[in-house]
Amino acid sequence: MFPRPVTPGSEIEQAGGAYVRRRFTFGEREVKNGDMLAAEELASIPLPNLHSLINLNLIELFPEPSSEQVRELKSAIKERNEEIKLLNELLAEKSAPPAATGECFLMSDETGKKFHIVKGRQITDQPLSRAQAEAKMKEHTK
Repeated sequence: MFPRPVTPGSEIEQAGGAYVRRRFTFGEREVKNGDMLAAEELASIPLPNLHSLINLNLIELFPEPSSEQVRELKSAIKERNEEIKLLNELLAEKSAPPAATGECFLMSDETGKKFHIVKGRQITDQPLSRAQAEAKMKEHTK
């Protein structure tokens, strides 16, 4: 692999961080392929060493995001968080056990062929067949 030409100082100053392309030791820390270095970490590396890392393709600089990109990213994150919150609420409603009203309910196990009896809490330890569950449910609703 041939080193690339010397990276201009302006490119380094405008960097928002760097992707690590090949493993190397950075102070006490060993960084590996896929790690990211923040702009503050890049600033702490002596300039000749930083040039060497860039020119030997050990790291690849990426630019500082513009304020518009940051705003778009925050908006996208907010939308995703709202979607996740809504999905979690829907899942909680769907998987919530029936309310404890004194009545018994049948809840199927993961196979859908066996059932547990629930009366505010799960009563059965092992899943039962539908007939067994209905018979046991009658005992608890008397």
